[in-house]
Amino acid sequence: MKWMDDSAGSFTVLQLLVDSLPAYISFVDAEERYRLVNRRYEEYIGPTAEKLVGQRLSEVHQPADYAEMQPHVRQALAGQPAHYQINPTSPAGKSHWFDVQYIPRTRSDGTVLGFFVLGSDITELKQAEAALRDSQVRLETLVCHLPGMAYRCQNDPDWTMTFVSDGCEALTGYRRDELEGNRSVSYGTLVHPEDATWLWAKCQASLDARIPCQNEYRILDRQGHEHWVSERASGVYAADGTLLCIDGFIQDITASRQAKLDRDNLERKMLETQKLESLGVLAGGIAHDFNNILTGILGNASLGLMSLPPGSPAEENLNDITEAAFRAADLCKQMLAYSGKGRFVVERLDLGRLVEATTQMIQLSISKKAVLRLQLAPQLPPIEADATQLRQVIMNLVINASEAIGEKSGVISISTGVTRIDRPYLAGTVTTPELPEGDYVFLEVSDSGCGMTPETQTRIFDPFFTTKFTGRGLGLAAVLGIIRGHKGALKVYTEPGRGTTFKLLFPAVTGPLDPALIGPVSSTDLLGPGTVLVIDDEETIRTTIARMLRHMGLEAVLAPDGREALELFRADPDRFALVLCDLTMPHLDGEQTFMELRRLRPGVQVVLMSGFSQQEALVRFTGKGLASFLQKPFSFEALREVLQAALA
Repeated sequence: MKWMDDSAGSFTVLQLLVDSLPAYISFVDAEERYRLVNRRYEEYIGPTAEKLVGQRLSEVHQPADYAEMQPHVRQALAGQPAHYQINPTSPAGKSHWFDVQYIPRTRSDGTVLGFFVLGSDITELKQAEAALRDSQVRLETLVCHLPGMAYRCQNDPDWTMTFVSDGCEALTGYRRDELEGNRSVSYGTLVHPEDATWLWAKCQASLDARIPCQNEYRILDRQGHEHWVSERASGVYAADGTLLCIDGFIQDITASRQAKLDRDNLERKMLETQKLESLGVLAGGIAHDFNNILTGILGNASLGLMSLPPGSPAEENLNDITEAAFRAADLCKQMLAYSGKGRFVVERLDLGRLVEATTQMIQLSISKKAVLRLQLAPQLPPIEADATQLRQVIMNLVINASEAIGEKSGVISISTGVTRIDRPYLAGTVTTPELPEGDYVFLEVSDSGCGMTPETQTRIFDPFFTTKFTGRGLGLAAVLGIIRGHKGALKVYTEPGRGTTFKLLFPAVTGPLDPALIGPVSSTDLLGPGTVLVIDDEETIRTTIARMLRHMGLEAVLAPDGREALELFRADPDRFALVLCDLTMPHLDGEQTFMELRRLRPGVQVVLMSGFSQQEALVRFTGKGLASFLQKPFSFEALREVLQAALA
């Protein structure tokens, strides 16, 4: 310590005391000259410490530092203590932060002799404060840019927020100053009423167990729009285990949740489509094989009836066989309809008129306790459809509706109209979600019956699934196949105890309605003479057809496949008046055999036979000169009509 005074050694004790203190201590007189500096001050000043005593403040400190000190110096020389913080640059080039106090020294008469300077080095404290501020800025920046809302709240049902990040406005529509402290609205009131009770209970259970709580639930924003959010929260506890507050983060997951739902729905649709295709292939194959078998049964029964004398006891048995064969053929038609390979005769028709024309049949099919209500829109745009197939759809749906009502009184409503359908709606339909957006004519069949459970609804279109004791499980399967065959869509609305609605959608088309189809050509008993080449890989079918042809006065030449048939035909092409050819055969199928027959004799008349539908069978023969088509199984009369038309 250096002290300048007239009496040397008068402050020896003071010097020792001041030098031992860790603070920076000096004394400045009334002329702003240093009169005392302690050893710590000397260390700070550096090599120039010896020259410090006797110098003015303005001579020692940098001009900027001195200017900052001046107001406090004047205050101290006026007899008032001063306190401030400063970051001066020392003569040694060091930069420190100081907490500085000026303590005035006065005589008894009040004259100010100067002031003591007490300085504490707070450089480390300032660095820590700066680091803390920088950390806070980084944290606030991070929190503000998070796609969600960070929060701290009290543990109360209102979720009183003591802090929320700026993301609260994007999430809820409310600003921070509206949510914090529940100034305008409490977060608890934004939770969806259906989720509030279970959410609060689950959060409390997690807090009691002192484990993080993660939930997905709904909130309603400022405009009342619903959002799905994901929240993760944890309690903040005191040392004694007391819950102080809750910290958490909430993020809007509406878009991702909807994307997942869309993805799950697409996967479900793909699985459903694959299942329908697999079952359709199975049903179509079974129907085809059954039709081949039934062709032999029905043909032989028809021949047997024709061969019996009047009043024969066997006539009743053969009639029963014929009736049973036709019922079996109807089942095959329904399986073909489910597979999308049913026989379609497409025309441009008015769906409302079709329903009106079917009303009498509908009335006879429903329970006496069911009231039928029709709400048919006038002047509907036409649709391209098979009238017979759509009648089957209407009847199947109405019969199901009547059975759902049962013995109780109820209402069955049938309505038609036209509506514009968008992509999201089509994606939720059964059958064909790839249909384009646009105008669709709809048919709705609703009932006030028992409705269906979700488990039942997932299986109603499966072949042979039924909830009826005597049902065969093909009615709705056939409906689905017919709708698929018409490139339409179907949507089901149902709830247990509240009825069911089937909504069918058909693409609207333009243009006039088609006239009624012309009825079958009349026939005579005998068509011969002439020779018919019969090609079929089923021996029973070949022999049965041969017998029927002989009854018509025609001769039959039989071939088990296309290759043998071509050898017979090539030997004498002009011998055959007509060829009956099956579609599905080994070695050469019907299409290949047909093309070779036409090459050998361009004008030959070929009638195609198939257990599949006409539409499915003829798709490869369009414009190639096929004479006609014969759907298996067929009776004697059906065969005669087709041959008569072809031979004519």
